[in-house]
Amino acid sequence: MKGDDPDAVEAMLRHLYSLRFTPPTLSLKTDDKVRYYCNVVSVADKYDLPTLAAEAHQGLMTFVTSLEEATSLLEALIILTDEYSEHDSLEQCATMLAAPHMEELASLPAFPLWLTKRRLIVQELIDDAAKFRSNFKTMKSTSVWWCAFCKNLLVVKVQPKCWRNSCGSMGTAYVHDFVPDC
Repeated sequence: MKGDDPDAVEAMLRHLYSLRFTPPTLSLKTDDKVRYYCNVVSVADKYDLPTLAAEAHQGLMTFVTSLEEATSLLEALIILTDEYSEHDSLEQCATMLAAPHMEELASLPAFPLWLTKRRLIVQELIDDAAKFRSNFKTMKSTSVWWCAFCKNLLVVKVQPKCWRNSCGSMGTAYVHDFVPDC
């Protein structure tokens, strides 16, 4: 236990004695909370406590997802990937956290530099782009219609009738063929 973060060791001991995992207090700064969760994951991995690691991962995901500013999110991602690079699970966590926020993150000047060092995240982006490109090939041109009476948008191939009146057209859209999961 020498060299381990004292707060993470306390979380581990609480876990071993079946006490509830408690996240850091609200008074900690954002980067300190991220480090706390990362330290708990590190200690849990070191002492083979997968349940504690899962709880810390979930707490980390919940906390970082709650961050509203893109700069705070990028700071958290940098901590996850640069300070805890020896933990593959935290790199995967960073990938899952970054993916839904690419548009906001892309507006930050420091993001491209950070991204160039992240092989896993770049591969995920390439996979998503390839999947989108292959799906786009199967899309068909159709029309989007707007009903002036019921205010509904209708995506159909021919101009629909709504309560004995024709809907007004809004233009062309592309819609992927729907194939229900069985």
